[in-house]
Amino acid sequence: MLENSLLATLSDLGRRAAPLEGILQEFSADLDVYERRLKEKDI
Repeated sequence: MLENSLLATLSDLGRRAAPLEGILQEFSADLDVYERRLKEKDI
């Protein structure tokens, strides 16, 4: 019984975390772009 409840909770957390992962990947890509632009200006 408890095991099923834990699995359901983990599954729910996984579903909630998926959009956050996408947001973090976009943010990381944006940072890469800014970093590249800064390097181009410095050189």
